[in-house]
Amino acid sequence: MKRNEGPVANLITAIRGNAKVEELITATQSGRVRLNGVYWKALLHSSSAKTLAFPGEELEVICRDGNTLIIG
Repeated sequence: MKRNEGPVANLITAIRGNAKVEELITATQSGRVRLNGVYWKALLHSSSAKTLAFPGEELEVICRDGNTLIIG
């Protein structure tokens, strides 16, 4: 199996894109987003200029930390 094939590569691909905010996220409090029909806990990226993310907004997924998406 090549390096970028298999289940792990598919998981990495699956968490890229824009996530829709479902629950208010602040600079200090996590919220909830939906990405590809799956709900995730989410935090704002520390270098993001945003301090609030409101329900309905779509934000880019920067990375994943365990079961939490970091968005900005």
